[in-house]
Amino acid sequence: MNVQSRVRVVGPMAPYVDGFRTELAARGYTPLSAANHLRLMAHMSRWLHGRRLQLQDLTPPRIDQFLRARRHAGYLDGRRGQVSVGNAHAR
Repeated sequence: MNVQSRVRVVGPMAPYVDGFRTELAARGYTPLSAANHLRLMAHMSRWLHGRRLQLQDLTPPRIDQFLRARRHAGYLDGRRGQVSVGNAHAR
């Protein structure tokens, strides 16, 4: 079992995880890098779900709010560029 397949996405981004995983592979991401992006997607999806928000509610100010919450929780990898890759795929 590879590291990517162990990442579970629930919440409003869940329907897009397979397409995002495919897109990351097509762009040449290593399995570990892809898994890191998928973990970020999973975290954002749980965050949205916990606030009863849908994917269409994901605006630039909401992304900033998510990243602030992520940094506050101790995550160091909350770069906005990573978030926009997942968001762009869902459009």
